[in-house]
Formats: sequence, C-alpha cells, structure tokens
Amino acid sequence: MLSLSVVTICYNCLEELPGTVGSVRGQTYDEIEHVVIDGDSDDGTSEWLAEREEWFDVLVSEQDDGRYHAMNKGLERATGDYVLFLNAGDEFRTDSVIEDLFTRPEIRENRPNIISGRIELTIDGESLNFTRPWRSGKEGPGLPHPATLVDRELHQQYSFDEQFTYVADYELWARLRDERAYDVHYVSDVITLFNVEGASNSPDVAFARYLERAFVDYKYGHGFDSTDAAILFLAPIARQMLSLLLGQRRFIAILRYRRLAKRLLRNGPKL
Repeated sequence: MLSLSVVTICYNCLEELPGTVGSVRGQTYDEIEHVVIDGDSDDGTSEWLAEREEWFDVLVSEQDDGRYHAMNKGLERATGDYVLFLNAGDEFRTDSVIEDLFTRPEIRENRPNIISGRIELTIDGESLNFTRPWRSGKEGPGLPHPATLVDRELHQQYSFDEQFTYVADYELWARLRDERAYDVHYVSDVITLFNVEGASNSPDVAFARYLERAFVDYKYGHGFDSTDAAILFLAPIARQMLSLLLGQRRFIAILRYRRLAKRLLRNGPKL
C-alpha cells in the first residue's frame, strides 16, 4: 500500500491552519503522515499546534530561514512513498481524494515519479471557479505543487533551492526536466483548494517573482530576448494595476475568461 507524507509549513496563520489540518485528518486513506513545520509563530499558532501535538506525526516549531528552508526541513523528515506540500490556508478538495488516487491500478502498479493533478483557486474561503491547469497536463513549464505528489526518495535527492524566495518549486521542475527525471503522470482530478491570498501571490511581489522566474528560464536554456525583457517589466506592472483596480476576485475572473476565449478560438465551441 502506497503511503503519503503531507508537509505543512506555517507562520502566524492561526485562522487558516485549522482548515488545512482538518482536511488532512479527514482523509479516508489510512497511510498518511502529517509533518508540520511552524516557523516559531507568535500569534498563537505554535500554542494551537502544541495543544494538538498527538494529531501530527512530526511537529517542529522553531525559527527558519524562509518558506523553502521550512519546506526542505519537512522534506527531510518525511517517510512516505510520496510527498505533497499542503501549506497553511490550502485544503484537500474532498475527503477521499488521496484514496481515489492511490487505489488506481496505473498509479499503484507503475509508481510514477510524479503525480500531478489540479488546484481550484479560492479567496476568503470561496471558490473562484478557476482551476490550474485549466485542463489536465496543460500547466506548461511548471506544476501546481499543492496538487503534485513527488516520489519521496527522488524529492529528497532534489530538494528546493533556497536561494529563491518565490519560485523554488518552478526551478525544481526545470531541474528535473534538465536531468531527465521529470516523469509525470497527469490526472484530471482537482486535488487541492488553493488559497490565492498567500504572500507569494501578492501583487506587491510580482516583479521579484517574475525576475526569479526569468533567471530560471535563462539558466535552463530557454534564453532571454527583448520580448522576455518586455514581459518581465510590463507583466508584473499590469498585474499589480489590475489587481488594485479590480480586486483579486475580478482579476482572476478575467484570467479565467481569457483562458476560455483562447480555447474556443483554437478548438471552436462544442455543440
């Protein structure tokens, strides 16, 4: 029977964490361990966790050097066949989503290095009716890490590069492709409800995030021309302006309809 390590990192997220923890505890699949890495929160999160320590297979509460350092600490302590990062504020889509995955013959028997599904975006606890990727296998050069299960031994060999603040998961996928370890089994299931209000999705950090992503693209051979430079400078500015003018909910709605329009233009409407 396959096993899964769910790693949750958190810092000062007392309001968001109970939903995340509850969604792990509510899973119908038995072979799940929960590893929680708290960055020594001072808003009551550490105390909340300590009072429920028996719920977790591993609980660490100490200062860290950022998001990906915390994720690597969780990765080091994981013991399951696969690892999935479900950070504070995110939740599994259904109580049976992991059981549904691990009982499929093609997954149980073939043991792919990476199993990648979809995330459904939420804000203020409500669905935005927008999934990433919009269709299975269409994520492009990256994978949605809250809906991606990676073979633990492979992932421990390829940990997150902590020089990055926002795109170490994107860099990981690029590194795996570069070293021919990118064996992905795509599923159409929505695995995770993803909270878009996380710090890495804030319009305030858009330029830094795009800059890191451009560096990764350049490092792994995609090149960097004048078009890339224009996108690097204009895209985060446009994103920030639209988010501020329209609000996060309407901004994501625009993205959803843009994807739909592109699909209709390419394939035509289904009658």
